[in-house]
Amino acid sequence: DATKEAAYAADFELNMRRGEDRWFYEGFGASWDDLNVMAKLKMLTAMRSYVHAEHLHMMVHAYVSKWVKCNGDNSGPVQTGCGLCFLQKWAPLRYSLTSALVAVVYEKHFLSE
Repeated sequence: DATKEAAYAADFELNMRRGEDRWFYEGFGASWDDLNVMAKLKMLTAMRSYVHAEHLHMMVHAYVSKWVKCNGDNSGPVQTGCGLCFLQKWAPLRYSLTSALVAVVYEKHFLSE
């Protein structure tokens, strides 16, 4: 697992800041085109002693909270009449499914401790 290597950890923040700065961005909707929260969660689970772990916890927690609330704050997801946390019309289940996975992994590794 490359994320456990010191060189990978040292480059993680720099790579998150390359191009569009994604370091202080919790993510819109986890999917193939927005891997931000999944990369941060992977780094947290692979290297708990990462120097910026507190920041990553804060960003992943903000993402999970946005999806758990599902109330449309800050252009976030809203709940449909049938209870689906909905983000946008095109392929809506990809966001709900991957965000549920992020929430479960985050809860399992960090909130149930």
